[in-house]
Amino acid sequence: MSDEDFEYLQIKLKKHMIGNVNFIGQLFNVKLLKEKVMHTCIRHLIGSGNPSTEDCERLCALLTTIGKHLDQTTNNQYRKAMEDTFRRLKGLAFKKDQDSRVKFMLLDVVDLRANGWKPRQENFSQKIEEIHREAKEEELRQDYLNGSSRPKQHLEKQH
Repeated sequence: MSDEDFEYLQIKLKKHMIGNVNFIGQLFNVKLLKEKVMHTCIRHLIGSGNPSTEDCERLCALLTTIGKHLDQTTNNQYRKAMEDTFRRLKGLAFKKDQDSRVKFMLLDVVDLRANGWKPRQENFSQKIEEIHREAKEEELRQDYLNGSSRPKQHLEKQH
């Protein structure tokens, strides 16, 4: 087997594993798996020592898929487990010898949680016309609040 074939198989296996993790997460999201099972998976992936790069990737994929639902738990034991998990993620991200790709992957999940599990991309999905329209609306609103004597401008209709 050539190096190229081996690399191709590794990438294929990695995608397959991430797909499995996402599938497991979706099973939890539709309540086919219990919260206890998810915390067991998280503990397995994060381990007690130094998790592998692959385990960090899988953990990030799993938390991205199920984190919002896990954070809504009323069980104090699982709440504490989530806090411990995220404390550990931050610690892993800032380890001296941590791979930069893994570091930013871990920090992205931490940021995702801090942002209420809303992806950052949502903020950038506006079209330029929408941004200009919102800026004009905000300018008019500020003029109104400041009691400006400038004549009111009307927004152009978007086609």
